[in-house]
Amino acid sequence: MPNNNSTPQQEPETTLSRGEFIRSLGMSSAALMAFYCMGTLSSCKSSTTDPSPGVITPGGGSNGVTGNASTGSGAINFTIDLTNANFTGLKTAGGYVSVGDIIVFNAAGSYKALSRICTHQGGNLIYSASTNDLICDLHSSHYNIDGSTKSQPIGGGTITAVKAYTTSLSGNSLTVKA
Repeated sequence: MPNNNSTPQQEPETTLSRGEFIRSLGMSSAALMAFYCMGTLSSCKSSTTDPSPGVITPGGGSNGVTGNASTGSGAINFTIDLTNANFTGLKTAGGYVSVGDIIVFNAAGSYKALSRICTHQGGNLIYSASTNDLICDLHSSHYNIDGSTKSQPIGGGTITAVKAYTTSLSGNSLTVKA
């Protein structure tokens, strides 16, 4: 005679990664890779640009940059060592980095430097190689690579041009000046 007083056994809780979950649905590796390549599984937030790299602050040369990159500390005048690991991406068209208050980018083989702060509400500017412009990470204002305005913020408001700085290349040293 069966025992009707037994307590049902609970299975332990299992946590699956996103990939494991999709594989459990029977999707092939090829289909999974297609989703990753299309960006479907990369993030819940949609974005048209890559995330902004961290801001590098000049620090005596060990981080590859010397001089002043802060608009609050006098005239902008700093040098980047392009052989330093922090800056090797600048050697490729489309690469960019934020140094202090400045964004430095490689626009199709030409180095450019602008103030990295949007004039609307202080968002960070991100270089987009595909559209060859800079985009504010807050309200998607667009600036041309010379610092002039291209399109106003989403949701209203206005922007004004951002300051452009001169760049000069000597070997593997890139100098940015006011």
